[in-house]
Order: sequence, then structure tokens, then C-alpha cells
Amino acid sequence: MASNDKLNSFINGQQQLYATVNFGNMIYVASAGNCPVNLDQNDIFKIPVENGIGQLIAVANTDQNDNLNASSATGQNTVHVSAPGTNVLSLSPAGNQPVILGGTSLSAPIVSGVAAMLMAVNPALNGNQLINQLSQQNVFNVANLPVVWGGRITF
Repeated sequence: MASNDKLNSFINGQQQLYATVNFGNMIYVASAGNCPVNLDQNDIFKIPVENGIGQLIAVANTDQNDNLNASSATGQNTVHVSAPGTNVLSLSPAGNQPVILGGTSLSAPIVSGVAAMLMAVNPALNGNQLINQLSQQNVFNVANLPVVWGGRITF
């Protein structure tokens, strides 16, 4: 099972989520945030890692050329992977007009979707095994991309 949210939401509700995320087949995919900061240098974002949340995946936003979006948060030790999230065709809040959007909130669902597809193919994977497979087999290496897994998710 994969859950998708913003990293700051994870931190705000951390006590309940620590128990949930570390339970069985749950992984938690979080948007790293649309603030051009290095999360490695911000103590509040180290909390999930320091508390043993091994099944958390934080996602940065890249464009169609695998360049980090200027508004995306990064972190060589805290943000795991990137996914496309720039110039995404979507619908307006009213749902009746096409709009172009961008941000890590559009990147994280891609990682959740890839995780869901892997679980559909192999439902016996637990959360840690799923993350290992994602990080070792489903990442396209991108030079100089400051994320833990060194690139963007592939599907």
C-alpha cells in the first residue's frame, strides 16, 4: 500500500504516522516541497529519518529534461528521488478548464503509481522490499541531481 502527501503534513502528524508507516506493507510517498532549500540543512526535515521511518519516500520535482525545478526542495540525504512535475496538464479547481500546473505535489503521485504497479505485479513484497526494488531498479540516473537515489523514477 502506498500513501501520498506533503512532507510537512507527515511531520505535523508524525506520531500517528510513525506507527502506520512502519506497519507491514505501508510506504509513505511525500512531496518534498516547493521551496528551493536543501532539506539536509533543516533539522525539522531530519525527524522522520532519525526516528527510523525507513518506508518514507520524499520526492523532488524535475522537468521534461530531468532538470531539477527551481522551486523544488532537495536533499542528498533526505529527498529520495525525483519525478516529473513541471508543466503538467491538469484541470482547473472547478474541473472544467485545462491548466498547466507544476510542483512536487504532482511529482509524488507518479512515484506512488510506480510503487502500486510493482505491488500489483508482486503483492508479496513488503514495504522495505518495495522501496529496495524502486531504488535499485526503477531509477534513471541523473548527473548532479541532489537526491538520495541519484535520479528520477522510471516506469
